Amino acid sequence: MNTLTDSGLRIEAAQQGPAAVLHVTGDVDAANAHQLREAVIAAIDSGSAVVVVDLTAVGYVDSVGLGTLVVSLKRAAEHRTALRLVVTSPQIEKVLKITGLLSVFDIYADAEAAVRGRS
Repeated sequence: MNTLTDSGLRIEAAQQGPAAVLHVTGDVDAANAHQLREAVIAAIDSGSAVVVVDLTAVGYVDSVGLGTLVVSLKRAAEHRTALRLVVTSPQIEKVLKITGLLSVFDIYADAEAAVRGRS
């Protein structure tokens, strides 16, 4: 899947061993969060044991984007899929911390560590 839309959000999916890795570029907001949701659902439904959402190239996530990540985590749990986030932006990490989501998600510094499940 390679998606570039008018909203400026791009999601590139790649398979790395047992993991589906979604490289997200742009801002995740109310205008395009549905694209992220669809990509994560597709990765979960494909049967991947691990889905990594790489937010390294994301500059901003609004409340709708955060909600999308939470819904994705619930769906992953229902399918016994590990959902892991790659977060390197201090701003996104701060938003996750303020909302209490930093402790809810498995957060990694890079996609390779997320695929392996080790920090």
